[in-house]
Amino acid sequence: MLSHASILTFLSVAAATWSTDTESSVQHPDAHVEGFVVTAVHLDLGGTLHRRRLRFDDHPPRRWLEAAPFSATINSRARVLTLMKLNVAAYPGYLDTGAGAFDRTWSEDMMSAILAEHNQLYDTSAEATKATDDAASHAINAAAKTEVGSGGGDEFVYSPAETARNTTGVVALEWTRDGVTVLAFRGSLTTGDVGNIGNWFLDYVLERSTTRMKQAWTVDAGLTWTDTMQERHDRGDLFARTAIRAQSSYTAWDGSPNSGKFAPELATAVRESADASLASLGLDEAAAKATGYWALTKKMVDDVVDALPTGQALLLTGHSQGATRAQYASMYLAKSRGTKYTAVTFASTGGACAARLMFNTNANILDDVDPTTEHPQITDYTHPIDPWGSAMLGVDNGKVCFWGATDLAFANSSAREYCGRVYGYTGPTLIAAQAGVFLPGGADENAGLDFRRCRYFTHDAEATLLALETPGVVNEDGTTDGGCRDVPIIAADDTGSEGCPTGKWAQDEKLALALLVSIVVVGVLLLCCCAAGLVAYLCKHKKRSAKPNPAPRTNDHAVPAPRP
Repeated sequence: MLSHASILTFLSVAAATWSTDTESSVQHPDAHVEGFVVTAVHLDLGGTLHRRRLRFDDHPPRRWLEAAPFSATINSRARVLTLMKLNVAAYPGYLDTGAGAFDRTWSEDMMSAILAEHNQLYDTSAEATKATDDAASHAINAAAKTEVGSGGGDEFVYSPAETARNTTGVVALEWTRDGVTVLAFRGSLTTGDVGNIGNWFLDYVLERSTTRMKQAWTVDAGLTWTDTMQERHDRGDLFARTAIRAQSSYTAWDGSPNSGKFAPELATAVRESADASLASLGLDEAAAKATGYWALTKKMVDDVVDALPTGQALLLTGHSQGATRAQYASMYLAKSRGTKYTAVTFASTGGACAARLMFNTNANILDDVDPTTEHPQITDYTHPIDPWGSAMLGVDNGKVCFWGATDLAFANSSAREYCGRVYGYTGPTLIAAQAGVFLPGGADENAGLDFRRCRYFTHDAEATLLALETPGVVNEDGTTDGGCRDVPIIAADDTGSEGCPTGKWAQDEKLALALLVSIVVVGVLLLCCCAAGLVAYLCKHKKRSAKPNPAPRTNDHAVPAPRP
């Protein structure tokens, strides 16, 4: 069955070890700035807060945080790169000390070549094409490699590969320097994260992604919509939409059917792992069950703000789902405290419409955020054709800065090459392909792999950092090669083609589901009839076989002959 969780299995799961460390901060050996502290903050439903120091000694120079002055109000290239590096560090694999803290095991040289040496890698020969494909596959597979931390000392072992189903929480890095505190929210990782983000974007993917993807390709990226893309588009996605809509069942966090919009896996996780501990966080249990991660996010943000020293600035950031969470946090603080804290995010999954469709009517996130007003304090750095960001999942609030225009100018750039192989397919078709489900009229068999490659070069945290570090991509004032612009606000009642989705079944989906149900019912009835006929035949045959043969007649019973 095409479950909500299976649809999203391509989100990578990794593992890490987080330990406590109360030693003094370590000064960067060559940064020429005052020492600074990075702490990992994990706030789970049990209320446990884990902090540790992240040391920067022995790291390769290109992975060090920027040494330039850091400002909460003035944008700069140094600030953008520092924030992106913190977002990379928020994922497992970077919280162990030593040379590997900012580096994964995949080949950095190979990735740099893929991103920069287009003419050499994208030759017309089949050998060159295969070499590029192999290099990209290697990078993708290695970047998703599961890493399990080693033991020793006082530590908290976080292994989503083993405990993801019962792990729910909000994770961030808290970093302080130059009078600024940065809270960097981690993106999707665990099963709970997958269910949480699925609740955000499902309706947008089903109803608006087709229009949005074409706009992203032709307007945001300025690329040509090809005949092949149009042919893919014309195939339609009725089967994919109906299958996803029908199989994406939701329950409230307390398990009550049809009373909320969170995936059953998250409801199960809350019931099994932490219900009794919510009070220790000062959270209302009913509200936490209704809103899931949002109650935890608000609690973490409020605690961080309340603990800020006098005069200390706060800057919010995040990557992917963490980016959207950071934007929501900024909007929440603007509404609850009247202060618009700056949020600089990367590859946000689009929150302007998700905020209006999340949760149930008794605990709506619109009580805490307002996506229908101006939010100039929010800026998202994103690739214009990132299908796992605003190019498919939904639009954001505030300002967007597109990076990657320099790369896209090459006819055979990595992003253009792989994304060009899947654009034209609708969002539901691609989601189904990611789950390995290829429905009639849907995507070709290689679409799933090409989509992952496209997503890697436009959305992945490590690939994003490599691209942003490329000279000319981010200018000294923080603007980008693709330019920055304000995102138009979507009015509260706008449900048009470029507005927010309705969250309702389309008429053709209803008809398709009715047809499917009819076919299933008729099939079951025919099967029952056939089974009943077969049973009747077997029973009759059995009775015949069990009936004894009649005894032969003898003369004792013969009719006597008449007398003469």
